Amino acid sequence: MENVAHQGTASTEFESLRKRLLRLDGPSRNAFALVCAERLVRRAPANIVGQLSEALAVGWSVAQGQEGDLASTRAHLEQRADFDSDPVAAAAYALGAVGGSADDAWQTASRSLDSAFDRIEYPVDASTFRPLAIDMATPVVQAELRWQDHALTMLEGSGPSADVIKHLRV
Repeated sequence: MENVAHQGTASTEFESLRKRLLRLDGPSRNAFALVCAERLVRRAPANIVGQLSEALAVGWSVAQGQEGDLASTRAHLEQRADFDSDPVAAAAYALGAVGGSADDAWQTASRSLDSAFDRIEYPVDASTFRPLAIDMATPVVQAELRWQDHALTMLEGSGPSADVIKHLRV
């Protein structure tokens, strides 16, 4: 019974983040998605960082009102053999967010959370399927949740100003 309660708490926390993200205006959602994707790309294997960074640069260009071909850049990412890896998928979803999909903005944030769960270091004798509450309490997942909360708070308060974006991209 305790697991259900903890899973409900985790589900509530995820849903709270999702609702806050979806309430943001389009430019703020775009910035959030792009920054989430950039954070994942920085952790990606070195051989793909440049390619993914170029794709995200197209997203930033369009988000800032400049030229860029979101559709073909995203299609290129979706055709990759490693599309389901968190950094590649997050980059593609971030481009979708810039293209107007609020759901893609949430998918980008979800991939960031998935990546945090994937970085949990399990003890040798750990159960394969531990309660979500245990994994939620790990430092790596808590750090990601705190970062997302911080980013959303900044964007809710000031929008995607140059200063906010600069701060979040660090």
